Amino acid sequence: MPLVEEIDQRRFNVIDSKVRRFYQIPDSNPGFRRAKIEQYFRHIYHSNAIEGNTLSLAQTRSILETRLAVGGKSLLEQNEVLGLDAALRFLNSTLLRGHHTTITLSTILELHRHVLSFVDPSEAGNLRHTQVFIADHNPPPPDSVLDLMNELVTWLNGDQLSDVHPIELAALTHWKLVYIHPFYDGNGRTARLLMNLILMRAGLPPAIIKLEDRQAYYEHLKTANEGDVRPFIRFIASCTERTIDEYLIAAEPHQIEPEVQRLPSEPSVVKLELPEPYSLSWSAWPFALSSIPTHKPQPPSASRRPIRYAELVDPIELPQVIYLEG
Repeated sequence: MPLVEEIDQRRFNVIDSKVRRFYQIPDSNPGFRRAKIEQYFRHIYHSNAIEGNTLSLAQTRSILETRLAVGGKSLLEQNEVLGLDAALRFLNSTLLRGHHTTITLSTILELHRHVLSFVDPSEAGNLRHTQVFIADHNPPPPDSVLDLMNELVTWLNGDQLSDVHPIELAALTHWKLVYIHPFYDGNGRTARLLMNLILMRAGLPPAIIKLEDRQAYYEHLKTANEGDVRPFIRFIASCTERTIDEYLIAAEPHQIEPEVQRLPSEPSVVKLELPEPYSLSWSAWPFALSSIPTHKPQPPSASRRPIRYAELVDPIELPQVIYLEG
């Protein structure tokens, strides 16, 4: 039985209707194309900023576009930008491919390995072996982390989730991972990536939890840890709806095709298009979503709705990544 009540289901229905409008936006819509590029930079900026990174959005974008360090900021913070970028590339090139349909423990560890690959390679992709302490929550002891992570993966791929809305599933998975706190560092960033993996596999655009949401974000996580996860589910639903609204608003001054012309008649893929290298936006690797046919089955951990499956194309001739610390 899903945790949300009837009023929450109505909220999901509203979001689903906006997703249908989202799929009416043609890929050639100039406002939509700009929004896709901006969302990529914002995703990295906000996910790092929530964790205390002091780089601005403009500085984050500069690092991604030039691969050069910016003055007056720590190399650690700048390497955090490269780490999230590497994790998103991995998500793009591997995790949303059709042959990677099941989210496994290795999937989560590999996501984390990319997140910390430029910051702390010795901890990247490894479960913690020491007790950690964070505000308002005492994570489980280290000797229980492996079992809890295996339980999480088993739950995530279980048939009992077939009727759970993908936003609820993404939110629950996010909270469960943060509750276990399986890593010494990078738990929040990994949880947000995993959440968006689930959303995108379900045909939804990746949600951004913004820096200005930080207090509410942690308060809702605290409430979930105390036994009521419903406010956190509603919070993630709000963030998801806001992201969809931003795409719709960006496309509004331009033409939106009639629904019959845009919605796919058969199962489709949410595909992230990558710009050609060395174009004006070659380094943006935006969250560009478009529908293409597919007949690949959808795992329970992806969505309750069998009409969409997500896949990303490989980046073309990626530039060499420069370690800022070396």
